[in-house]
Amino acid sequence: MFRNSGWLSIILIVVALGCGNNSRVQEELDAIGHIGLWTLPTTEVIFYSEAVQRDMAINVMLPRGYEESNARYPVLYFCHGLTSNYQEFKYIGVPEYLNNYDMIVVTVDVGNSWYVNWAESADGKPYNFADHITQDIIGYVDSHFRTVADRRGRAINGISMGGFGPCRWDCLILNYFARLPVQAALWVMPPGSVPASRKVNLPG
Repeated sequence: MFRNSGWLSIILIVVALGCGNNSRVQEELDAIGHIGLWTLPTTEVIFYSEAVQRDMAINVMLPRGYEESNARYPVLYFCHGLTSNYQEFKYIGVPEYLNNYDMIVVTVDVGNSWYVNWAESADGKPYNFADHITQDIIGYVDSHFRTVADRRGRAINGISMGGFGPCRWDCLILNYFARLPVQAALWVMPPGSVPASRKVNLPG
């Protein structure tokens, strides 16, 4: 009888651990930014960017059924804000919301560059981050995934600095993207506050 009680104790512990884990999962699903759907996989990709002459990272999220189909998908590019990075979108529900849409999501990383081509840089390497997005990232994604590989199949969305950059590209954005929704993208600086040596160039 004592031996049976030992087994019963082990079973109760396992059940309790399982319940605790389910509780933690439910808490995550109920958190702000989450909608209760299972998170689709996020794949980190490191590749060499000619525009900035260094290895750069992106996250790629593929829609449900991508592996089983031969279809081509539109791509939504997400641009992070100042002091953030390409990882932030993983934690605010984007891989869950993607369950509702047949598209590829790519989150980009540009540091605190404002998504523009700088005239100079502190480390001597080019800071052509507008070209990095419009040429290197788009080129890599179109060549490695089944995308709708023209402007009709691309949209770009940014938060704060991530909205400022694409807006700064002016009408040239229409060469690359069909849609440009942004959030809180306004940035105002007084005339003459940016030294001439740090003024930016448009992509292309």
